[in-house]
Amino acid sequence: MAKSISTPLTDTDKIGAGPRLATENMGLVVRHIGKTYKKRPVLRDVSLGVQRGEAVGLLGPNGA
Repeated sequence: MAKSISTPLTDTDKIGAGPRLATENMGLVVRHIGKTYKKRPVLRDVSLGVQRGEAVGLLGPNGA
């Protein structure tokens, strides 16, 4: 079953200010990535880790 994470994004004072990810059993780790769509920032300073065998999706307010 999928679970929803609905924590609002906040600006950090500096890159790396958030918690560290434990990477030893991770299949994928991304740190401090961002995405701009039509000159509008839609993701900023996102970090996440996905364990092997785990499926993760990122959904916006409109479900896309």
